[in-house]
Amino acid sequence: MNAEQLRPFLKYTATKRTAGIVLALTCTAVASLGFLDATAGLGIKLGLAIPFGALALLFLYVAMMPASKHAVIVMLNQRAGDVVWVYPHALEVNGRASQKFVSFGLADGTEKALAIGAKTDPNPLLDHCRAVLPQATVGFSPELRAAFKANPASLRRS
Repeated sequence: MNAEQLRPFLKYTATKRTAGIVLALTCTAVASLGFLDATAGLGIKLGLAIPFGALALLFLYVAMMPASKHAVIVMLNQRAGDVVWVYPHALEVNGRASQKFVSFGLADGTEKALAIGAKTDPNPLLDHCRAVLPQATVGFSPELRAAFKANPASLRRS
């Protein structure tokens, strides 16, 4: 895929830098709590510092990761011809959509998902997928899910 075809997908892969930095700072603060207490033993200090320090580094890494490294973008760059199924789905919590996704099923049976936001309408992105991935079946039904599980390549359109 070229850059123009990827542009609609890239806007959803940008990480929330502010949230990642806030989480990293929070973990750093928790990691340092043991060192602020003069009576805390070495086990308490290290027990807080090691896991929360590692989490802080992980949150910083994820926050600063470029959008081009997102698994869906890498897959679309390298294996767009292998995409056989594109469908929307939502993660619901207490009956309300907490996150919506557009999932990509590949001919080998693997799937990759792109989070698009709880309030985002997936239809414009699905229309774009119809245009740039003409070999892929777009949409969801239980029958399509069963066909994908049985033989992923059967969803390839000619």
